[in-house]
Amino acid sequence: MTQRCLGLPVEAPDAPFPGMLVTVADDAVRAYREGVPTTYVLAFAGGNFLRGASVSPDGQVIAVPNGVITAVTSSDVRYSVQEIRIVTTETVPRIAVRIPWRASFPMGSLFTSTGDIPTVQWLDSERFLFVEGLASEAQRWVVVRPFDAGAQPETAAVQDALTRSPDGSRTVAVRSSERALIDAASGQTLVSLPANADVSRAQWTPDSSTLAISYREGGVERLTLMDTASGAQSDVFVFEPYQKARSVRWSPDGARLAFTVFDPQTGMNRLHIADRAAHAVSDLCVDLEIAGSEPFTSSVVWSPDGKSLAMTTAQAVPNAVISIADVETGRRWTLLPASGELSGWYD
Repeated sequence: MTQRCLGLPVEAPDAPFPGMLVTVADDAVRAYREGVPTTYVLAFAGGNFLRGASVSPDGQVIAVPNGVITAVTSSDVRYSVQEIRIVTTETVPRIAVRIPWRASFPMGSLFTSTGDIPTVQWLDSERFLFVEGLASEAQRWVVVRPFDAGAQPETAAVQDALTRSPDGSRTVAVRSSERALIDAASGQTLVSLPANADVSRAQWTPDSSTLAISYREGGVERLTLMDTASGAQSDVFVFEPYQKARSVRWSPDGARLAFTVFDPQTGMNRLHIADRAAHAVSDLCVDLEIAGSEPFTSSVVWSPDGKSLAMTTAQAVPNAVISIADVETGRRWTLLPASGELSGWYD
């Protein structure tokens, strides 16, 4: 491992900020765009399940599950999705489409262990995946075409699927004690994953060829890359005891992998970048905030062109800020005060 430290923050460049950053807090999903002096709200909390919301790949809309939380008893709390709202991401957002929905998820279920409900997974800017069916029934992932008024949801995968590949062909699943890569259509197991793999944080390369996954072995955590065709694995980083992988994110071209090394003993959460071609990992010597809603949110996200990183830095006083860093030069600057955890950076 090498140290390729980012420089100290400098003044923001004269060039406009490219694209749109999206952040998530307990009270709202917010966006920040060039030319807008502050963030603006895409969806408020309340009836909206914010941690199920997801922005389309083209950044034009956000799909927001909406519904109610019902407490049957103190030990039986259910999240019921009654509608999925397609909201534009323009500076004055509007609800473009309302899709009636029928699904419920008990607190503590497979999905609510990683968030309130499953997160909408976009296949492209015209189609997304979401779970349909009540908790007492056989649930299924379905493909939804929100802009085609006549289209009906199509069954896409078995209920226990968690993280689908970008090309839609494979998915990570948990079945009893088994963690596996499965065929999304048939449910057939393709490759077994390490028994204690942290499947909730598994990250696909954009071309679906490789899966980044962390697991513990011999008392230490490993961040490894798995070839999804052959199942072959190669370690990217072996952590010190007690350290953990956080905020794992691929660059848009799949050439580099950003992640943080969190040490609960020191509280440090240091940013690293792995370069696949060079077989090298760099410590960028910067401490980031810990994203409490991973993998839905992150401490760091890539720009659409893969040249820059947006990150929530913990070194600002008194409050955290969102910083932008040029990956090649190491130059970084403060963009704005943090108003939540990072979700994504879009054109």
